[in-house]
Amino acid sequence: LSSATRDLMAGHTVLFLSPQFPPHFANFIVGLRKEGCVAIAIGDTPYHSISQVLKDNLTEYYEINTLENYEPVYRAVAHLIHKHGRISWVQSHNEHWLVLESRIRQDFNIKGGYVPSEIVEYRKKSVMKEMFRSAGLRVAQGAVLSSVDQVLAFVHSGAKPLGYPIVVKPDTGVGAVDTFKLNSDEDVRHFFETTFKLRPQPYIFEEYIHGELMTFDGLTDRKGELLFYGSFLYDKGVMDTVLDASGMYYYIRPALADDLEKAGKSLVRAFKVRGHFFHFEFFRTPKGELVPLEVNLRLPGGNTIDMYNYAFDYDFYQLWADVVAEKEDKLEAWRAKFKATPKANYFVCYSGRKYGQPYQHAHESLLSRCSSGSPQGKDVQMVMNMEILPLFRSAMGDYAYIFRTTDEEALLQMNKDIH
Repeated sequence: LSSATRDLMAGHTVLFLSPQFPPHFANFIVGLRKEGCVAIAIGDTPYHSISQVLKDNLTEYYEINTLENYEPVYRAVAHLIHKHGRISWVQSHNEHWLVLESRIRQDFNIKGGYVPSEIVEYRKKSVMKEMFRSAGLRVAQGAVLSSVDQVLAFVHSGAKPLGYPIVVKPDTGVGAVDTFKLNSDEDVRHFFETTFKLRPQPYIFEEYIHGELMTFDGLTDRKGELLFYGSFLYDKGVMDTVLDASGMYYYIRPALADDLEKAGKSLVRAFKVRGHFFHFEFFRTPKGELVPLEVNLRLPGGNTIDMYNYAFDYDFYQLWADVVAEKEDKLEAWRAKFKATPKANYFVCYSGRKYGQPYQHAHESLLSRCSSGSPQGKDVQMVMNMEILPLFRSAMGDYAYIFRTTDEEALLQMNKDIH
């Protein structure tokens, strides 16, 4: 047997769900293959339409009509196990498939990750609030309500009435889908006459928190120990970007506030994050209070993982593959590196433009002012620029620029020129 064949036989068999979306997730498959894993996948995209990178690095791609129906998924997994042997890990890195992942783990006794009873509860924003309280964090007032009268009582009752604005969102939801800012009793009535009637489901109504929106993101090993963590700051929330149809930006900052790091680590423990990326969101109020918004048991959206790669000069696609493949020598090397230098090397910014807006600076002008190599001082390096997938445009803009610098002032000026 060749050394490559022996590596594959000795490695882990990893099942990836819907590996073709978004396209950059193919890098996870490349990382698995590098570590000698047998990377197999189930998806609903025709084989001829998946990328060449996936074709070159997957051992098998099993095509089904839809992943929304569990019966064909179950049959596909059974077939793959019969053909390739026991599966040691299942993943999608996609919020939409977290429950499906957990069901496969439970039904086929696959270790590493959440089971249905955990993931169904952890995705509920009402349950998140209880977890936040148990971690000793300040929590925005909120409740799952199902009628106009209940909401009006929530807003107007009590010794200190909450008042408007309030926010309503699905108790279990992704991003800013069906999320609204309500400013009056009339808005509440309109919500129940429209959105609630069209898509009846549990909705949580919450106090509107004024402040900066920031994150605590990272990856843990199989034991739940942190391998890396970082944070980025939004110029506005995703909900506000969608509602006002404007461009947006957010950027990674090398330094984390002590209370943000402490709160983030407490939630990693509370939600038992093991061998997974995570993405926690917090508000910083004008008084300096830190208020948790929500927990996402996945990596941050869009190309944020690429931004962290550029911030730390590291390959976090590969680091995740090292976790799955249990490459302890490589993980130890990374732990030592991160312990010695836990801060990112660069500020990295995502700046999204909307088509049809009268921007002052043309695309070519923006690119021409950037350095070609690693930036020094006030230099700015454009590391990526691309059109955004249609599904993400309402939240992320139509066209994106990702750039890095060692100088925060230079970053903010570049972003100002983009907008």
